[in-house]
Amino acid sequence: MKYFDDVFTRYCEVVESKDKDTTHKPGQVREKFTEIIAAVGIDGNMLKANIEEGDDIDAKLAAVTNATPYVIPDKSVKFVLEILIKHTSSDFKRIRRGDFQKASLDELIWLINGFSEMLIGLGYPKNLIRQQRTLMEKRLDISIHASLDDIKKACAEILEQAEKYSEFSVNLNHDDRSCFLPFIASSIRGLSDHLADIHSAYSDIRSDEIYDIAVEEADKISTEDIVLDMHESELIAADEELQGWISQRNIIVGEYGFVKNKLKDYNIVNERINQRLEQIHKQVYGTAVSTKDSVMTLMNPNRVLLEAIMYVDETDETADKMRLDRLARTREQADFEAEEAKKFLAEFDAKYRKRMEGE
Repeated sequence: MKYFDDVFTRYCEVVESKDKDTTHKPGQVREKFTEIIAAVGIDGNMLKANIEEGDDIDAKLAAVTNATPYVIPDKSVKFVLEILIKHTSSDFKRIRRGDFQKASLDELIWLINGFSEMLIGLGYPKNLIRQQRTLMEKRLDISIHASLDDIKKACAEILEQAEKYSEFSVNLNHDDRSCFLPFIASSIRGLSDHLADIHSAYSDIRSDEIYDIAVEEADKISTEDIVLDMHESELIAADEELQGWISQRNIIVGEYGFVKNKLKDYNIVNERINQRLEQIHKQVYGTAVSTKDSVMTLMNPNRVLLEAIMYVDETDETADKMRLDRLARTREQADFEAEEAKKFLAEFDAKYRKRMEGE
């Protein structure tokens, strides 16, 4: 095992200080690492404890403080060093700002894999490593990022295909190509409209589900609970000191690079806010804040998507039937009108001829 000071020594060997008359400062270099840890969403305290067999993990993590040094497995020294070197790169600037969609997907996955390997080296069980990995993947929007990359790739492939079809071909003349390419464009527009319909149906299904659950939960809330909740909200709003802390916290979070410059201030203010909120809750309810979060169980996204697709398909089938019926009626009307016109012309022609013959 190594400590951050060991990585700092190697960093000084490979990266020159901007000011040639001075050397790198350990605290500033450590903040670079801390900033990336905060950006990716991993529990930084877990990187400060080496877990051995039989250890009480919760007790070890509870003993960690801001002053506790990072513990770095031998195999992860290179990873931490590369983070420090890449800190000023374009991708890492985007990551530090939280612009994850604009950062390289490869770099994001590299960070997740690297921190996961660190946790393995520190001796954490698989379930905790999987938990932290999931947190990082959600924080960095990995699945969404990967999906958008796949969509861009698929669109690029269609465009490349269309460009090939536009080129000279022995089998297809100019008129053939002029006919087929608009068909591709029309098909893509049709797909875009179809996806928009499915997205709209998906949103409606989820919205209805949340509303139904909210109504069901509302029936379970007693008048007493509502009164106590309103009283708690009033006390929170009337507490000027608490509101000042909340405003201060919002200002700190809004500052650029607050993890690097204001993390300590944020932690202090946030702790004051949590303590005061707990005091107010206990004052109103007579008990401490419940640690159990209210969990709203929603349908699996895949099920919602399936229902949305089925709904749109059924709607399309109905629309198609309506179009066919309308077309049939139009044809019947046209045939009827044509027959009536034919009869009228025949009658008109007969009358006209009789008049001509009479003259």
